[in-house]
Amino acid sequence: EDHVDLEREFRRMGMPILSVDGGNGNSASARFQRRVMQAASVLEVEQTAERVHDSLMVDARKALFNGGTPPYGYSVVDRRYEANEAESGAIRIIFSLYSTGYSYGDILKALSDQGYLTRKGTPFKKSSLHSILNNPRYIGTYIYNRAPARVYGARNSHARKPEEEIVKI
Repeated sequence: EDHVDLEREFRRMGMPILSVDGGNGNSASARFQRRVMQAASVLEVEQTAERVHDSLMVDARKALFNGGTPPYGYSVVDRRYEANEAESGAIRIIFSLYSTGYSYGDILKALSDQGYLTRKGTPFKKSSLHSILNNPRYIGTYIYNRAPARVYGARNSHARKPEEEIVKI
């Protein structure tokens, strides 16, 4: 659509359109040729995206790591999640204290007292605890393809895809 708008603007300004793949000029046949090439390019991009998505879904059905940052307390070895022993102590403290009724503030103090820091080297925050305590991976559930695609570069963290599109193991 942008290309068509630009072509229209260039024609209005009397500027010639030169194309490395042939379709030079402002004639109807040159414009048609450029649009066919654009459609072929769009088709190729969309088919590649479908192949990548299908490949990622195959890997997800095997519970393989598909990119991103593994949750705190996990490492990735041979594309599989494994407990990260250096971080798992903090995870045990978080779940143990939370399950016995400790507040976030108490848990943060216990982590700090024992010298635990996030991967970035900063103290844990309430948001970190909330993310850990609400992440199904910590109870052994692998989930992939839950969030819809980004819209204008932003992801809506509350939106979810339909259950039949989500891989849950």
